[in-house]
Amino acid sequence: MTDVDLRRIDAGGEISEGSLPTEVWWSDRESYHFLEEGGHRDYVAIAKFDPSSDGHPALRLVSQPIVVSGESSEHEPFPPWARAIREDTVNRAEKLLDRDVGALVTGMSYGDDSRMTPDTKEAFKTSGLTHLTAVSGSNVALVTLLGLRAARWAGSPRTVSLLLGIAAVVGYVYLVGPDSSVLRASWMGVLGCWGMILGRGGFALSWLWVTVVGLLIADPRLSHDVGFTLSVLATAGILCQGKALRDMCERFCPVVLAEAVSMSTIATVWCAPVITAISGVWGTYTIPANVVVTPLVPVVTLVGLAATLMAPFPFFADALTVCAGWSASPIVGVAHGVTALPWSVLEMGQSPWAIIGACSVSLVAAMTIFRWSTTAPTRLATTGKGEKEP
Repeated sequence: MTDVDLRRIDAGGEISEGSLPTEVWWSDRESYHFLEEGGHRDYVAIAKFDPSSDGHPALRLVSQPIVVSGESSEHEPFPPWARAIREDTVNRAEKLLDRDVGALVTGMSYGDDSRMTPDTKEAFKTSGLTHLTAVSGSNVALVTLLGLRAARWAGSPRTVSLLLGIAAVVGYVYLVGPDSSVLRASWMGVLGCWGMILGRGGFALSWLWVTVVGLLIADPRLSHDVGFTLSVLATAGILCQGKALRDMCERFCPVVLAEAVSMSTIATVWCAPVITAISGVWGTYTIPANVVVTPLVPVVTLVGLAATLMAPFPFFADALTVCAGWSASPIVGVAHGVTALPWSVLEMGQSPWAIIGACSVSLVAAMTIFRWSTTAPTRLATTGKGEKEP
């Protein structure tokens, strides 16, 4: 957050000019624009306007700022090689794919959805699919797996392969930028690999808490980062109750469908209070929309990531980009289709009562899942003397 001098507001074709002290909030991705001290620059960006009674409004940036006067900032969030790969991937997506489809491919590959049209961004928000364009644990898991498999294919020992998996995660972080959700997912991946090296695998929930505590100590500002909070809540919910709900769903539907329903439901339940607090709305069809696109998500992510990494080989990169676009196009269609449905958004408001209500619904849902998952009869083993042991 920083204080700036607001020079002009363009809203619906009406332009207001003048000078007004304003607070601007931005995500980590845009923060480097404001780090350099001294000098004067004018930026243009799309922002959400939050009025205040004290005449000191706040703007929350929803697009990357662009310098319109003055010199560009010398601070660069990406190393030269990462910037070159990103620019090459974006140019290829713009050349071969529809604008929104291309933005979705780059968003699901490395988190860059800045070229997506406002209407489509709103459709993704309404349908509860916005998380697809943010780098998450699934992206990091794919990168780690690719690094491990490549090392094993080359005949590397297990320990060396795991170390190369960690190196792949570090390189991916440099490519996508150190956003809060990226840091959470990458550190969990690194700790998971290190735990396997030490023979301590299978402690995902422990790695999550270690990651959260370590990142908050390193950067206490993450405690106010909504993306970090949602990432931690969704991951914690899936680790704590994902398997239980999946086992319950398997009684009524196939395993693949049970997996999709359980993961989408758990993430929605655990994140609902925070989403209510920041937006005041609930997406009515969030869970069905996520279930429908679930089969396409790993395809777009994996093929899009492969296209990004194959940037030095244009022919293969072009072919992979087109294939990723084929799978991404239906996701865009689902987002717009859900938005067109009646009652696609429930206006809950951001009052304390709305937030308390959301917390209550999430708590009841979580406790119900916990209760149902513990009602299965416990299998007891008997000793030779007839005594029962758990």
